[in-house]
Amino acid sequence: MQLRTLLLMVNMMTIVAALVILREFPQYAGSAFYVLLGWMVGSLVLLYGPWATRTIGGPRRDPTAGPAPTATGPLPSAPAVEEIPFCIYCAAPLTTRAPVCPACGHRTPYL
Repeated sequence: MQLRTLLLMVNMMTIVAALVILREFPQYAGSAFYVLLGWMVGSLVLLYGPWATRTIGGPRRDPTAGPAPTATGPLPSAPAVEEIPFCIYCAAPLTTRAPVCPACGHRTPYL
């Protein structure tokens, strides 16, 4: 769970609590409004700060252990280019590596 998710849940509970206070105790409406306004401004700072994407819980990595391990071995090669034996616009058969369709004149894509 990310810290941002936890902050959103706390914000929703705070809004619900403020609405209950505003409805049940109208004499505290002014104070509750300004407390809620301050809370929302503070939570926006917390929510959009760089620390909000931090993961909560789960395994922790020892900072003194050095860099994180990386995968070894060769990188996968790019897939081979595949030719389409027909025009995707008019379905006319194409010759090998034809740059344009002889029937409709559209450029032929290569996947």
